[in-house]
This record gives sequence, structure tokens and C-alpha cells, in this order.
Amino acid sequence: MEISKRIERISFDDLSFSFGSSHKPLFVGMDFGVSKGESYWIKGVPGSGKSTLLKLLVGLVQATAGDMLINGDGFRHMSFEEFLPYRKQIGYSFDLGGLISNCTLFDNLMLPLAYHHFMPPEEARSWVHQLAEEFEISPVLHLRPSRVSKQQESNNSGSLFSDETESFASG
Repeated sequence: MEISKRIERISFDDLSFSFGSSHKPLFVGMDFGVSKGESYWIKGVPGSGKSTLLKLLVGLVQATAGDMLINGDGFRHMSFEEFLPYRKQIGYSFDLGGLISNCTLFDNLMLPLAYHHFMPPEEARSWVHQLAEEFEISPVLHLRPSRVSKQQESNNSGSLFSDETESFASG
């Protein structure tokens, strides 16, 4: 079966997630989907599962039941190599850490674009500036992570789905 490598939709089908058998399930029987061109702002109290939902969407954690689908095809059981073409279209910014401390936020955002040669350098710079505007971090884009206030960090942490019109954030 040939799988389209371009992500058009990521969805959950009867998905459940728990941090282990001794923990209360965080999600049970969830049906949820995100299509290309849609944007969502995910909000909730601390511990409600915002970051876990994003990690499930981008394949960083595995569901305990149900299925995760890309373009209608299950990816919960894909190998690393099978998932890689999709993974290259997804970026994720961790709540804590994950940024290179001696680089500016701009440089941190440019790094995966340059490493994977997703687009020409000038187009990548333009795209980073566009995303910075969308996530309201333009005023601090020139700063190193340690100089960004905790309030600014928590307002704008989350995940980016690699298409100019698709973005997700938790806060």
C-alpha cells in the first residue's frame, strides 16, 4: 500500500492514553482530527493533557489504545523509517528545554529548516518571521531562550505543523 507523504489530515480514532496502568487515563475513546489549513489554540488548566495531546498528534508518544491516522492510514505501529517522511513535516517546541541556549529563538527555529533543506534560506527566514508574528514572539525573536520571560514562553509553547497555514499551540 503506497502512503501519500504529504500530510493532509492527522486524526485519532477511538484513542486512549494513560501514563501507565497505575495512572488514571488522560484520554479515553477520543475521536479528533486536524486537517490541512485548520488552526487550533489548545487551552486548559495545568495537567489537563494539552502537551500530551500535541505529543500524540506529532507522534512523540504512543496511544495505549485506538489508532492515530495520517491521511486515513494508521501510523501508531509504523516503524521509524516509515514515519520519517511525515515526521519531517512536523515541528514541536517543548514546554521546558529543547532549545539551544547559546542561539537566539530565530536561530533555533531556523535550525531544522536548514538541516533538512525544506526550503531556500531566504524563504525559510521569511517563514520563521511569519510564524513569529502568528505566535506573537516577534519582539523576542532576537533573544536567547534564557532571556525570554516565563510568561512569554508559556503563552507560546507548543507545536507547529509544517505548513504555512497550519499551526497548533498549547498555553
